[in-house]
Amino acid sequence: MRGGVSTDAAATLQYIVWQRILNLKTLQVLGHEALARFADRTSLEAFATAVDPADQIALDRRCIAKALVHPPSDGLIFLNVTPATVRTRQWPIFPEPLRQRIVWELPEAGGWHPSMVPAACTVALDDVGTGFAELVRVTQVPWRFLKIDASLVAGIGTHTTHRALIHELVTRARGRHGAVIAEGIETVADVVALMELGVTYGQGFLWGHPQREPSFPSAAFESQVQFS
Repeated sequence: MRGGVSTDAAATLQYIVWQRILNLKTLQVLGHEALARFADRTSLEAFATAVDPADQIALDRRCIAKALVHPPSDGLIFLNVTPATVRTRQWPIFPEPLRQRIVWELPEAGGWHPSMVPAACTVALDDVGTGFAELVRVTQVPWRFLKIDASLVAGIGTHTTHRALIHELVTRARGRHGAVIAEGIETVADVVALMELGVTYGQGFLWGHPQREPSFPSAAFESQVQFS
């Protein structure tokens, strides 16, 4: 079926877990990233199965609605969307003050153009470093955060090339009054190395696995969200 979720991915969407994003120095919670959990597959597998763009858009919306059943009551809320949703230019309309807390995680690559992102959206470029050339292409996007891919973070203290790349990303972020978030942090040694490079925020299993209840649970908002 085209125009809906043709696979059973949406049917097996069980719940959302929340992963904290912390200040590496103070451990203050900046916000939470919403991560979808399915009954019989990973999130990557679920979206890979939804081949048709309409299916991807529908699954995006299903995940967003599920995330807003019990969103965090404080801090930023990081929501992932596929390039298919970006290309529609149809962004969810959130009630205030929730709208001001939403950060859209957009893929560094994926066939979308900066003009498709409204200036009012707060953007985090996701998986940065996996295709650095793409970062140059999206310099017009008013991103607030760069999220460094976990593949660059693991063992960062001993990877000269990765350290140089992260240093460049930190410099680029500071030049735009943004900040860098390192993903996939699992060791204290990585935290120390990242802080030496000027990385401000991080997330990862070092601080525990994502939880179904955010650090600051709040009331449901899903009924108040509209799609343009």
